[in-house]
Amino acid sequence: MKDIISIIIPVYNRGNFLVRCLDSIVKNNNHAHFENILVDDGSTDDSGNICDEYASKNYNIRVAHKPNTGVSETRNLGLSMSIGKWVWFIDGDDIPFYGAVDTLYEQTNNCKDDVVIFTYKSFNKDTDLSSKRVKACRQTISKEDAIGTLLDIDYASFPWNKLFSRKLLVDNKIKFLENMSMCEDMEFCFHAYDKAKSFSLISGPQYGYRQDNNSASSSTSVMSY
Repeated sequence: MKDIISIIIPVYNRGNFLVRCLDSIVKNNNHAHFENILVDDGSTDDSGNICDEYASKNYNIRVAHKPNTGVSETRNLGLSMSIGKWVWFIDGDDIPFYGAVDTLYEQTNNCKDDVVIFTYKSFNKDTDLSSKRVKACRQTISKEDAIGTLLDIDYASFPWNKLFSRKLLVDNKIKFLENMSMCEDMEFCFHAYDKAKSFSLISGPQYGYRQDNNSASSSTSVMSY
């Protein structure tokens, strides 16, 4: 296990958005702080080629191609490939904030918590996201308060605004349930929070969640995304 953040991105027909997502990671952060695992879930557009192109130009990006089986199995494959201390699940049509990987890496340096939580900001094609790092400060919170954030719309039960200790996930065999077609994110987070012993909260949004008619939340695929 390396003291880095393993960023896992499931990819299915995200060609229109993937470049901006990847650029927000590789162009605005120290490559020594993370690895990027792109899992192409049988895309029929140019998403797979985009993944391969970025991997050929960045030493810390790895790609896996597989038949379309859905987002849960795709994330699980990425998790099995990861080697970092922390795991961050990101969606290929969203955008981590400028320098977010560096911010999270610095804030979790020597951190022994099981889950690190942060806020997000919704955006659409007309939103101008900041090109400056968001100030952040980490504080320890109780398990009760952490569970409360799952029901708070500012945090909610998404996997992409949290860092999970890879040791927590592996030791407790926590994975996304592959037989679920909806609410798999919620089940995963509740399972992880149940097994976790320590939590911390980072102030300031670090993640941009796309909300428009072309986003993952409103698109269809062979298997649910």
